[in-house]
Amino acid sequence: MKTFNNKIEIKLNSDNEVLVKGSIAQIQYTQYNSHVEWDVLANLRVANPQKQYSTSVFKDFLPLNAVSVKECWQIEKQ
Repeated sequence: MKTFNNKIEIKLNSDNEVLVKGSIAQIQYTQYNSHVEWDVLANLRVANPQKQYSTSVFKDFLPLNAVSVKECWQIEKQ
């Protein structure tokens, strides 16, 4: 990550991997108590609690140029 005049540029090394961990908070309330009555909602679980991905999977989500913190950018296929 480089800094340019209060902007950051993020480059991912394509040889690295990212560990993504999934979690789901238990549903606390539904208007008609569906979270208690429906087994699928009462026992909701992530499909994969954790999985390794190549950093190249995430490159399309990063800005092409340096951006400031809180600055929005268009997601484009690179």
